[in-house]
Amino acid sequence: MEPFSYTPGATIAFHIWLIPITWYGILVVSGFTLATVFAWVEWTKKDKGQWEFTTILLTGIIVAIWGARLWYIIFNPVEVFQNVSGFLDVLLVFFNVGTGRSIMGSIFFITLWLYCYEKFISPTTSWKESIDIILPAMLLSQAIGRWGNFANHQVFGESVSLESLSFLPDFIKKNMYINGNYRQPLFLYESFADLIAYSIIFISKKTWITSKEGVFGAMFIMLYGIIRATMEPFRDTTYQMHWGPILTSFWAAIIFSIIGTTFIIEFQWKWFSKFWV
Repeated sequence: MEPFSYTPGATIAFHIWLIPITWYGILVVSGFTLATVFAWVEWTKKDKGQWEFTTILLTGIIVAIWGARLWYIIFNPVEVFQNVSGFLDVLLVFFNVGTGRSIMGSIFFITLWLYCYEKFISPTTSWKESIDIILPAMLLSQAIGRWGNFANHQVFGESVSLESLSFLPDFIKKNMYINGNYRQPLFLYESFADLIAYSIIFISKKTWITSKEGVFGAMFIMLYGIIRATMEPFRDTTYQMHWGPILTSFWAAIIFSIIGTTFIIEFQWKWFSKFWV
């Protein structure tokens, strides 16, 4: 089988006048749109305000973008600042949101923003109920968005033989020929894992009748932490984050899963608060 000959133009789906529209952009926007629709439907079922959802959505987009960049800077400082020599360069590092982002940063800062929104802006809004609705929908966005990484030849795994990819369709195998080697399609594994995690939460919402507010948002944090902790060690080093020899992207995912598990126990059974109340 002849491997796919990758060129930057191969990622372009079509042009609007002279503006190229990439497959990455189409897939990321499609994932975001689907997640928004699912969250909106669930939001309205709970008789929550439309304006409130719109406000959280629009501000959440800004928080997600900057949160993703800030998280990447914090957990990958050596690579980010290695060619920085002045104050202006430092500012450009923070404002360069087009490269070097982490979805875990988006999740962390969106969760924090929803908490602050209740505490300081709209006390009638329950942040626990909000994370139950908004965070799980992000799994759908990620499941589709990862195919944008496939189109861009990004977030791939270690080198493997063509035979080890025999279970995959030809179009995936060809596109996994990167830098002279076939690569593990981590985008595909994470995409399926995200769908499975969403299904677990969706079924749990239907069957766990005695669940308390915040449990399903916390379940998302736990499950996504597990998914990323599983994937990170197998990523190509280009897409890992480090503090020196420490694989920070892996340990951050472990912390995510621990925090999510802790929140589930606390929200549902108030187990931890027994020790400090």
